[in-house]
Amino acid sequence: MIEADLVVLGSSRHGLMGRMLIGDDTRDTLNGAPCAIAIAPAGYAEQPVAMREIGVSYDGSAESEHALEVARTLAAETGAGLSAFEAVSYPRTAFLGGPTPVEEAIAQLVGQARERIAALGGVEAHAVYGHPVVELALYSASLDLRIVGSRVELSDRGA
Repeated sequence: MIEADLVVLGSSRHGLMGRMLIGDDTRDTLNGAPCAIAIAPAGYAEQPVAMREIGVSYDGSAESEHALEVARTLAAETGAGLSAFEAVSYPRTAFLGGPTPVEEAIAQLVGQARERIAALGGVEAHAVYGHPVVELALYSASLDLRIVGSRVELSDRGA
C-alpha cells in the first residue's frame, strides 16, 4: 500500500449532475483511500492557476479532521484562503411532528454546524441545509480545490 497524505482527482466535465455521479474506478478510489481526497476543478490541468481558495468538506468525523489538517498545510504553503463546509439534513423522523417547527429546527441545525466549524479557528465557516451531494457540488464551484476525508466502507473495516 502507498503511504500518502492526499489523493488528487480531476473534476468531471459533465456539469453539476455529472459531478454527483461517479464511475467505478473513482468510487473504488474514494471508498478505499487511506488518506484525504482533493478534487481539482475541471480544466485545471490545461490552465493551472494559483490557488486562492481551498475548501474542506467537514462533518466532525476523524476523516474530515484529517482532511482539514491537510488543507491547512496546503493553504499555508500556497497562501490560499481556507474555508470549511457542512451540509446538514433534517432527520426524516423529525417530520413526524414535535414541539419545534421544522423551519426553526433546520435553522438551529445549520447554526450549530456553522458554530462547530467556526470553533475550529482559522477557517471561514459555511453551513447550509440540503442534500449533501448537491450542496457540496455547489460549494465546490467557488473553490480552486476541495478536500474531503476518505471513507472506508464497512466491509473494509471488517464489520
